[in-house]
Amino acid sequence: MPEKAIPSEALQLLIFRIGNELYAINLEFVSEIIRHRSAANIPNTPHYVHGLITLRGHMVPIINSHLRLNIPLSEPSPKNRIVIVEIDNQYMGFSVDEAYNVIMVNKNQIKPPPPTLTEIEMELIAGVYEISKKLIILLNT
Repeated sequence: MPEKAIPSEALQLLIFRIGNELYAINLEFVSEIIRHRSAANIPNTPHYVHGLITLRGHMVPIINSHLRLNIPLSEPSPKNRIVIVEIDNQYMGFSVDEAYNVIMVNKNQIKPPPPTLTEIEMELIAGVYEISKKLIILLNT
């Protein structure tokens, strides 16, 4: 069956949870979602770098999303996942508490991040989308 064409004004977002908040990332950059696994420690890296894994012959640094986004750590769960993204032929993973589903949204429904965010927060957040009275924070890739 042929894939449905995606309108140019549409954006496919992967929805996931970190802590108590919902987040999204552009599906275009998602390579795969894997179960959480241990990672080799990398010395002298920022505190939010969880470590390094090998995945299909690629060395993939893993970011602890809780630490990167300054969100209190959650208890480990079987629902924990690592979202692997590929940008410019470079792989990186980030931990999420739970991966949900993919939604399609119109680009003009995504609101810019509030101007009150700090510079660091602004570089991480691409925008905000509201669905069923819940805010979904769109992360930059």
